[in-house]
Amino acid sequence: MSRRFHTQVIREGALQELTCVNSLLAEALSRFEPQGGTALFDGVVEGLYRLYKIGPGTRRALVLLSDGFDNASINTPRETIAAAKAIGIPVYAIGLGKKRQGFFRKLLGDPLDLEFEGLDENRLRALSESTGGRSFIVSDIERKERRSSALAQAFGRLALELHTHYLLSYQPPGSELDGRWHAIQVELSRPNLFARFRPGYLALHLE
Repeated sequence: MSRRFHTQVIREGALQELTCVNSLLAEALSRFEPQGGTALFDGVVEGLYRLYKIGPGTRRALVLLSDGFDNASINTPRETIAAAKAIGIPVYAIGLGKKRQGFFRKLLGDPLDLEFEGLDENRLRALSESTGGRSFIVSDIERKERRSSALAQAFGRLALELHTHYLLSYQPPGSELDGRWHAIQVELSRPNLFARFRPGYLALHLE
């Protein structure tokens, strides 16, 4: 796995710096106009790096709203996942796609049996699951009335999950920064419970 990734590659400044003021976020979103190529991986790395600079002790997560496609990034998919693992901040992806028709799925003989088109579902899941996050897929994006409701439900489920998170940390023995991947396994003593957690961490020093 590559442990090299490029930070601060976004040429233009953010529409809005990190803030807790909802009105500022709403104003920034209202000014947003998509144009040019899609630098998905660079945006993820830059977002993670900005959250990392806040410092420990704060619950942090990156929410990504995307179709999962990229045509303008410096960072590769492998470098982006390495960055996500090294920084250790969960990525939650809300994917926008359109459900495939069952007949065409069989006709195409898709070996991955992808359920959605116009969406790289595997890429979004790889980004989120490598950090202990989760993916939410919103289908039927061509129908506005259903898209609005589906997006609201997806963000509602995401907000509930983040609201009920617990932040646990520990100091492993022999915790020198060896640059290696260390797997983590969490086991619950109570039955009928489910834990979602980071699968591990990269022991790297980030500046």
